[in-house]
Amino acid sequence: MLETRGADWGDKVRIVGLSLDDADDMDELKNYVEEKKWLKIEHYNVKNGVCTAGKDHGIKGIPFVFLVDTHGKIVFKGHPSKCKLEEDIDSLLKGETITV
Repeated sequence: MLETRGADWGDKVRIVGLSLDDADDMDELKNYVEEKKWLKIEHYNVKNGVCTAGKDHGIKGIPFVFLVDTHGKIVFKGHPSKCKLEEDIDSLLKGETITV
């Protein structure tokens, strides 16, 4: 989406990838990200023994998406097939609410 919509959204949209991979797989993960050309996405590894994001937000599978409005409130979390990502992002940028 950042490839096709990045110019429209500018610096108002960030896509952040949280990896649940084991730390010893980091080279493999970095290669995978580069092969997929997911270079405009911010990537973080959260399986570090400290981060509790998965547990805190009930992440049971991958992919899992959070949509955050312009006030910093999480307005959707779940599988991306349960929302219309691009449309919902556009709506949130306009200050509108989304219904999912």
